[in-house]
Amino acid sequence: MTMIIPGRSAAGKIKEDTKMTLGDNDLNNVSGGAGANSMVYYTVVKGDNLHTIAKHYQHQGHPGVTWERIYDWNRDIVKNPDHIDVGWRLRIYL
Repeated sequence: MTMIIPGRSAAGKIKEDTKMTLGDNDLNNVSGGAGANSMVYYTVVKGDNLHTIAKHYQHQGHPGVTWERIYDWNRDIVKNPDHIDVGWRLRIYL
């Protein structure tokens, strides 16, 4: 299984993704219907919100990634969907 970690430059521009190979036991508690084959970590940068992060993945061909699902997948971190902090690593299931 391959995990893709989206990268961003210091200016906030999307840059080439980093890929890692994972074992079957590396993904736990996958839910939400977006697929159980891969998970990525997205690191929040200045200006992000759950909606814009979801749109980023939708434009990459993952229509099942919505802001509501990102919120559900990360409720242990995100207490208020209208407030996310720079540096948080959010789980995204593709």
